[in-house]
Amino acid sequence: MSKSNIIQTKNWGRGFHIEHIKRTSPYFMKRNHCHSQYEIYYLLSGDRNYFIQDRVYNINRGDLVLIHPHILHKTLDSTTSFHERILIEFNVNFLSGFLVDHHTSQLLEALHTDKYILHPEEPEKKQFENCLSKILRESNENKIENNIALKVYFLELLVLINKFHAKANTLDLAYPSRLHKRISEIIAYINLNYMYDIGLNMVADKFFISSAHLCRAFKKVTGFTFVEYINNLRIREAQKLLDETALNISEIAKIVGFQSNTHFGRVFKSITGNTPREYRNLL
Repeated sequence: MSKSNIIQTKNWGRGFHIEHIKRTSPYFMKRNHCHSQYEIYYLLSGDRNYFIQDRVYNINRGDLVLIHPHILHKTLDSTTSFHERILIEFNVNFLSGFLVDHHTSQLLEALHTDKYILHPEEPEKKQFENCLSKILRESNENKIENNIALKVYFLELLVLINKFHAKANTLDLAYPSRLHKRISEIIAYINLNYMYDIGLNMVADKFFISSAHLCRAFKKVTGFTFVEYINNLRIREAQKLLDETALNISEIAKIVGFQSNTHFGRVFKSITGNTPREYRNLL
């Protein structure tokens, strides 16, 4: 069982959430993670494996992880049994009143690329940590002056991210192992074919490995079972269609690969906590 020291956690309405957590024993992220908020994750100490979209990245002290909405992601243990991190989840409504729309879009550009991991050098790490420290300090109080200061420092963080992102090295990051690379190739195939009737045995045959080995390796690398991953991928795409189109729920179920509306509804609720209709009504 993981031992956690929750140093600070704070919600500012539905638009901003920040957590500062230190863990001193192995931690495996149990819940599948795909949401409509942006996410900024900064690792203060230790190292982690971070599954994002279609592969696993190894991150270390001072690394910054940027996640845009509806990207499937999950953290897993790496070589150390401890880590400390700061996590921010936010949506654009949090910035309303501070920026005009096109300025907001410009500040969020760095979070809309596939350059998910940034590796700052020591001077930049100090800048990021100083800015995050100010955000944590202001989030302790729920007064109007703290709210304003929090937004100002958060805008400073977004500016720092964009400046560093623009000059960051674009070389491919190494896979933690050959197994990770192989599973990433399989995930890339699934991401292109999730809307069809694909299953464990079919994918295992295509990649010339046994279904039992694929089942074990997939879980070890990604933290998901094979079925969990496909279901989460399909539900993520269904959320996008519910958000962005007027298609009816039956049409969406078929588009993302569900043969049964009942099964679609059951899986959707198990992952999101709402039925597809409830989810759309919340928009």
